[in-house]
Amino acid sequence: MDGAGAGGAELRFGPGYTRAILSACERGEREYCHTADTSGRAPTRCVYELGGGVEVVVQELRVAEGGLGWRVWVGALVLARWMVAHADAFRGRRVLELGSGLGLGGLVAAQLGADAVAMSDCLAPLVHNLRLNAALNAARVPSTTCIRACAVRERQPAGGAPPAAGRRRTMEECVGDRYTLPPDTDWLAPAEAFNVVVASEVLYEAYHADSMADAVARHLARAACSRAHVLYVNRDERFLCARGILWAFVRAARARGLAVHIAASRPHARAAGRCADFAPAMAEADAERVRAAVEPAAGEDDVKLALVTLRWAEAGRTVACADVCNSRS
Repeated sequence: MDGAGAGGAELRFGPGYTRAILSACERGEREYCHTADTSGRAPTRCVYELGGGVEVVVQELRVAEGGLGWRVWVGALVLARWMVAHADAFRGRRVLELGSGLGLGGLVAAQLGADAVAMSDCLAPLVHNLRLNAALNAARVPSTTCIRACAVRERQPAGGAPPAAGRRRTMEECVGDRYTLPPDTDWLAPAEAFNVVVASEVLYEAYHADSMADAVARHLARAACSRAHVLYVNRDERFLCARGILWAFVRAARARGLAVHIAASRPHARAAGRCADFAPAMAEADAERVRAAVEPAAGEDDVKLALVTLRWAEAGRTVACADVCNSRS
């Protein structure tokens, strides 16, 4: 179905609806924060048609269970569309999605033929729901793909700035107090390495700049083929979004030995790029083209969406791609 429509307990988002959402992203419309009008409705099973034969089913949660990860946010949708357009960057790779929420990015990677996919989050209900969503998509995932849902401990990095004093606790912290992870939880090993790391809308508290840079540096394999792709969405101040966090993340990543490339969609610029495309074949760009971030003269507030791609800066410290691509450890 073209557009969004409900059929029983299922809500389907067709290609036309997705294109309309992405067009709104480019225009910088306030509604880009939402992929659907979710006010007043119960958690729903949603189907996202992303093109290229990729169709992903996800089950939403109640806000009281999933916190900010209860539904698919537009950043996840934009990243998913970009992944479909760059399928070769994921085929045969080991892929980690950080802050998965409902797991759209990880499930797309699995359908694109990733060798192994780990979807991760820090809340017990989300980890449980990631297992459910993996099962819902099993028929569309190649039989050779290993897909798992695992838990991570959200930790504030040493020396990182804590949330502002007196600030209302985030939904994740509140939910975390009420749920515990079962003994059989699959924990993401601290040193587990992946060729590709993806994440969307994970930068909104000030300390996330350091914690996300730490996570990427910890799990991105030191191989020439390894890339991390972090989709950033700049929301207005009424929503959780620390001012300056994009460039704080860039600085933190560089400090950890990562080279950074930013492809931004500036909706008010005359030659604004298409937010679903960003930069052609970015995952395969050569070292010179991705060495430095491009910081817009107008400042961060002009960047509504940005795809931040990271790789290891020192080629001499990396291992061969095949050593990681074929690894199960």
